[in-house]
Amino acid sequence: METKDLSPIEYVGFWGEIYGMESMLFEAQPVWKINGETVLATSLSWGLRGTGGVTPADLDYVSRFNEPVIGPFGATVWMAGPEFVNLLKRVTDAGHRFEWALDTFMSWPALANGFRYHVGPHGTYIGNYNLLASCIDVELEENLTAKLWDDSVELNTDLYKLYVSLGGVSPVDYLIHKGVWLKVAGEEKQYEFLREEAVVCHKEFRDVRYFDLKVSDEIIRLKSWLVMTSGQSVARWIYD
Repeated sequence: METKDLSPIEYVGFWGEIYGMESMLFEAQPVWKINGETVLATSLSWGLRGTGGVTPADLDYVSRFNEPVIGPFGATVWMAGPEFVNLLKRVTDAGHRFEWALDTFMSWPALANGFRYHVGPHGTYIGNYNLLASCIDVELEENLTAKLWDDSVELNTDLYKLYVSLGGVSPVDYLIHKGVWLKVAGEEKQYEFLREEAVVCHKEFRDVRYFDLKVSDEIIRLKSWLVMTSGQSVARWIYD
């Protein structure tokens, strides 16, 4: 279906399976109505031709908003799962600096199943996602560094779960930081599985011994340098 009108749209919901996404921050394809017909975006980066009518089979995966939301043409639906928000609240309550993000998600309307939503541009969502992921990455490094210097320091498991749910900004750094956390936490079985997964999933790691070397190098770096966090406290969520 081709759409010629680029004016703001009254979005009525989104399309997609959200079961199992409770601990995630993600985007969904929007649903709206044109002349009484329900229409959905065929991808997250939809445009003039990226729309289609909703079939009876599609209706099983359409979730309705509490009330219609006016948003820009080409928008996506930003979704925060209930467990994701709970994780963010717990790490914030534990002293990590995420009030700016938590306040944002708590301001979004919530569906009956606890998922919170906002309608906005796809590119803006990507920027916000990367900002939050990088801030969590810094906090994880701080926690690991403190543990490496003082074994009595407790690793924040909720912070690690939050990091894993976002997947980091760089796939390579994400796998290395997961490896460091598992090593420091003494989770040897999980670490063995991760090193095999890293070699299979990413060409950066030519074998498991090379992955071990990269993890060891990162541990040395964390022991040797003070992790800087300037700018964390003034980060903010962008809407346009």
